[in-house]
Amino acid sequence: MKRLKMKVGAMIHKKRYFLMFSVVCLTLISVAMPSQGYSQQTERIPITLEAYQDLTLTKQIGQGQIYDVAIHPDGDIVAIASATGTWVYHYPDFTLVREQPLEDRIAVVSRVEFSADGSQLFTVGGCAVIQDQNVCGNGRIHIWDVDTWTKIRSLENPQISGRLELSADNTLITGSDGDLNLLLIDVQYGTVQATLPKTEYGGIYSASFSPDGERLITGGVDHHARVWDIATQTELANYDATIPLQISSITDTDYANNGRWMAFSTQSGQVYLWDAQTLDEPILLD
Repeated sequence: MKRLKMKVGAMIHKKRYFLMFSVVCLTLISVAMPSQGYSQQTERIPITLEAYQDLTLTKQIGQGQIYDVAIHPDGDIVAIASATGTWVYHYPDFTLVREQPLEDRIAVVSRVEFSADGSQLFTVGGCAVIQDQNVCGNGRIHIWDVDTWTKIRSLENPQISGRLELSADNTLITGSDGDLNLLLIDVQYGTVQATLPKTEYGGIYSASFSPDGERLITGGVDHHARVWDIATQTELANYDATIPLQISSITDTDYANNGRWMAFSTQSGQVYLWDAQTLDEPILLD
């Protein structure tokens, strides 16, 4: 069991490293290349890779296993989803904003995400094994006010899992159902607006909205990255990232702030840049 935990921890750290690498690349590209056809949304202040590693490696002491990390658009607050709840830190000194988790009780939280304007934090309950007991949250989306750190409301349905992703205008949020189909959920009413089905080879791991909210990039078990038109739920582009003798499941996706480029990474650590305008074949970074 100890060896298994060490392997899982190493896999999580590796995944975070390559996600941060793609985010750094997208940040540099966003600065270097002007927006073409996309409205500029909230400008996110990047956090350094060293600071991110410091957070994930040292700040989980006493807070339980970490499942997700979200950085406020202003770069001054970090929210952590853990086996003991949602913990919020000031950055860069990593002092606690609150002395207890947002839930005011022990609660397994699997995902966290800030709204684009930084006014709200979205969390989702998850499952974990604690002292040989399988402890699960309810899978509902909870919305918190960042100024007061009080709960605004919960979306009663649907119950979801998987990584959260918010559209820039805070009207849509993604989440996976029990079969790993990707759901597009209306934030105001909590209703499912569209479902992007999993393929015969498996479910969708990650999804990211374009800054203008018109497109979505997804990746999953079947090694394919796909770009979708949200209004019609039609597939605009599809790239097979299969590499022989490699685990090529796509674990992370992202858009540049100006919408010009997309990035995605695989479980084996490959990182690709994809032109969001031409949708030409993605570039594998060496």
